[in-house]
Amino acid sequence: MPRNQASHPLDPLSATEISVAIATVRAAGATPEVRDSMRFIEAVLDEPSKHVVALADAYFFPPFQPSLVLKTRGGPRIPTKLPPRRARLIVYNKKSNETSVWIVELSEVHAVTRGGHHRGKVISSHVIPDVQPSMHEGLSFRVNGYFVEWQKWNVRIGFTPREGLVIYSIAYVDGSRG
Repeated sequence: MPRNQASHPLDPLSATEISVAIATVRAAGATPEVRDSMRFIEAVLDEPSKHVVALADAYFFPPFQPSLVLKTRGGPRIPTKLPPRRARLIVYNKKSNETSVWIVELSEVHAVTRGGHHRGKVISSHVIPDVQPSMHEGLSFRVNGYFVEWQKWNVRIGFTPREGLVIYSIAYVDGSRG
């Protein structure tokens, strides 16, 4: 039985998955005016349940750990694939001045051809009344090689065969004191 999965359930969304999620939400807009006034503030992984993560860790990603696979009267229940990944999107509608949260199931995502083949399904959407989303379209961190800056923090990282991830230095920029 094949055990290959394209990505772990906790992997961040790929660029293709984000495109699918946005296209799915846009397509769900009632009119062209509504679709055109959507501003996508955030598109992130809707984290799966612990059971899905445990199943992925137990069976689909080595090393295989049969003790974590769900047991039934007939023996272990080994699925053929994991459930589809989901994206959570925060959308601001400029025309109606509304903020909404959407959950999109990424049921089929392929990037084989230019533009990819994709299909998503809206699981839920709801307006959050009287809320203005944080307007920030960029990242809150910068990466330059192995040097990472986030807010007033910076860190240099590396990897070695013996220790794995190594943090070489951590610094906090404290005004004029550096």
